Amino acid sequence: MKSFSKFIITVVISLFFTITKAAQPFITTEKVQNVMVLKEKSKSLSFFVNSGTDAGILRAVYNLQSDFEKVTGDRPVVFNQNPNADSPLLIIGMIGSNSVIDDLVKQKKIDGKALRGKNEKFIIQHVKNPFKGVEEALVIAGSDKRGTIYGIYELSRQIGVSPWYYWADVPVQQKNTIYFVKGIYTDGEPAV
Repeated sequence: MKSFSKFIITVVISLFFTITKAAQPFITTEKVQNVMVLKEKSKSLSFFVNSGTDAGILRAVYNLQSDFEKVTGDRPVVFNQNPNADSPLLIIGMIGSNSVIDDLVKQKKIDGKALRGKNEKFIIQHVKNPFKGVEEALVIAGSDKRGTIYGIYELSRQIGVSPWYYWADVPVQQKNTIYFVKGIYTDGEPAV
């Protein structure tokens, strides 16, 4: 019985440290230099995902959509073609799936070497001119399905929705403005 208790305690501690590992902070509520607007009074975020995207990734996208609504009061629109160039844009996808992510790699706007052959890795970064008529976008690119999903939930966590929201009713931090600090962010591959 004591060895079982030790096992459970070890699993809980490991889970805690795994869940609390996070990318460097990249979300702010203050409009400082070198930021991209994700949400302001008159601007609301839109999501772009390719049609035929994996069902697990789509579920995470819809959770992120719901999380943005909980935080800001506005529900982002999800597009799979012809994204809205008038609103801030979040592009979500996985490398190697004939997606817009592969197109961005071909255009050298995303470093494909950072994702190819990796397991469960994501990159969250700012990209200029991802599509014709779209000036800038925030991109979540995963090395595989899990990496993409981890990137989606990392953004959700940083905008103010705790990973414990669903299990422990941790309150959502509501915000009127959300900005992305331009750069490239990742947790790397899981070490466990």
